[in-house]
Amino acid sequence: MKKIVKKIKRYFFNRKLQSALKEVEKMEKHPERYKGYHNLEELMKDLEK
Repeated sequence: MKKIVKKIKRYFFNRKLQSALKEVEKMEKHPERYKGYHNLEELMKDLEK
């Protein structure tokens, strides 16, 4: 049973990692679509909205 659980967890995390890497590639190709911050104060102001 432990082997099956480990395989399921590994599969889930691999899929999640693949998804995250695809998202990063998309962000790198189109940085104009995403807001960036130059300092923490700007980020905090946006989070308060």
